Amino acid sequence: GDSFYYSARHYEDKQSALFGELTYNASAALRATIGLRALRASQHFTREGNYYYAGGPVTALVDTNANAVTPRATVSWDMSPTTTLFSNISKGFRLGGANRPIPPSALVAQDMANLGLAGSPPASYKSDSLWSYEIGSKSRFLDNRLSLNLSAYRIDWKNIQQDVYLPLSAFDFETNAGNAKIDGLELEGRMRVTDALTISTGGSLTHAVFAQDVSALGFRADGSTNARAGDPIQGVPRCSARLGFEYRFYSMNLGSAYVRGSDQWTGPSHGSVDPTSTDYLRPSYLTADASAGMSLDRWELTIFVKNLTNNHTVIQQPSIQSLTEAYYMRPRTIGATASYEF
Repeated sequence: GDSFYYSARHYEDKQSALFGELTYNASAALRATIGLRALRASQHFTREGNYYYAGGPVTALVDTNANAVTPRATVSWDMSPTTTLFSNISKGFRLGGANRPIPPSALVAQDMANLGLAGSPPASYKSDSLWSYEIGSKSRFLDNRLSLNLSAYRIDWKNIQQDVYLPLSAFDFETNAGNAKIDGLELEGRMRVTDALTISTGGSLTHAVFAQDVSALGFRADGSTNARAGDPIQGVPRCSARLGFEYRFYSMNLGSAYVRGSDQWTGPSHGSVDPTSTDYLRPSYLTADASAGMSLDRWELTIFVKNLTNNHTVIQQPSIQSLTEAYYMRPRTIGATASYEF
């Protein structure tokens, strides 16, 4: 029967916001935009738990509130009819909230001790925020057959919301894990080789690291923190790339049809800040997708294949209650869609 674990969580969220934006055209080629958003939010969280793994019967109530003001400013300059330069500064904000209560069991205590964390898991976590600084260009060449977009950015991230997993008890909680700095480059290109064939490509380089030692994510046996200044942020690949094509057929009687294909390569990343974790290193992997479609009057019919090569790379290996699990990509998936435009 259902006598091992029971938990019911209820969230009542309320948000109100005010937003305004103003654009000034200094000339036909130069324009600036400023915007501001003011947000007020609250969350009323209640939870009932019972039975062995919930440490019940227990009840919990956590109220959280947050206020934020997020400005944004952009400048764009049409340097020529085919090239635009832009810059953007903006602030981002993510609400905090309540954690589900974790029972004070022996396994939970052991998990906390193994991480070098004192006390109990926190009842709630705070909001995090960031400032983003970006510059870039959008250009067209070869009589608009080739488009090229390039951008560079810097992100200063404060009070990172980070999930902390307790492997023995299989519980987890959110906490605030210090600050980070992220630098990146992104490139996107699109080439219309012929009237029928278009090729697209893109890639990114990302350097995302903690800006300071973080005690909230635990300590190592030598007394140093698990997350140290310069260590990589979890779940952020250092690089990625993609390549795709589209070939279109045109018919005066049957409308149009197309064939598409794409490859997406994701570089290696880290799944944990603990070097002893089974999920510390996550490998790179490559996926391929394909589709074909046809337009018939107001109908559009499509067949598709996801993970064309049926790649079985193990991309995550978390330890769940002392057992190492293997998470794969979704296997090859074949499907079809049909849509009708009224």
